[in-house]
Amino acid sequence: MIKILIADDQELIRQSLLIILRTKSGFKVTDAVKNGLEVIQSIRKEKPNVVLMDIRMPVMSGYDAAKTIRAMKERADVNLPIIAMTADAFSEDIQHSLECGMNEHISKPIDVDRLIQILRKYLK
Repeated sequence: MIKILIADDQELIRQSLLIILRTKSGFKVTDAVKNGLEVIQSIRKEKPNVVLMDIRMPVMSGYDAAKTIRAMKERADVNLPIIAMTADAFSEDIQHSLECGMNEHISKPIDVDRLIQILRKYLK
């Protein structure tokens, strides 16, 4: 079972991803949060296998949350796959996501088949 943490400040996106991932075998959403600070708190509590992270969130952005995760002392958190989800799809946006410690960058609106492919790639 792949445990997934969803982070997006838009309730509709969180709920949509939750519904979609519940229908896919082998996936379990452990939490769905609305900002980067909640991501950090949830990682410590829920121990997900992957984070689906929006970039532009209040309180703490996805970029800052990814940097914080990469600086954590726990080895599992340092290597935790983080997938950026954003409408910012220019090459410099993708590069910035990677520089902040994210493993992948997927554009919104989310292509569900592509998302599932990415999730399986990182969690074999």
